[in-house]
Amino acid sequence: MLGEAAHVTGYAVCDDEEYFANKVADDVSDWYRRYPELVPQGFVFNRDRVRVIDEYIGPGYAIASEEIFQAIAMVAQQEGLLLDPVYTGKAFYGMLQDIEKGRYAGSENLVFVHTGGQFGLFPQRDGFKSSWGN
Repeated sequence: MLGEAAHVTGYAVCDDEEYFANKVADDVSDWYRRYPELVPQGFVFNRDRVRVIDEYIGPGYAIASEEIFQAIAMVAQQEGLLLDPVYTGKAFYGMLQDIEKGRYAGSENLVFVHTGGQFGLFPQRDGFKSSWGN
């Protein structure tokens, strides 16, 4: 919105790319309506710049695979960062897979925005048993 050259990629953890591209467009329209005084002069939302990757949704909402539990455990052990198996763990796992595939080759800075969710860990603690070696 401010003319930055950064690329933003969202990782869908449920639904598909089209759903989330529509959701972003709807949210921006709602923002325009609510806060017209904050819209930068000359800014036009370009829906084509919305990039959503829906390849890592897995078996369903709040259902994580063993690979996701392993990625969450690895990040917790190495970085002390708590991700959850509902949202952030799936998104982080997707980003790791895309890094390995070379999707971000040539990027100077890669930032993962952690939106919380550590409370989603506790209801699914049994999924971590094999990841922690217990």
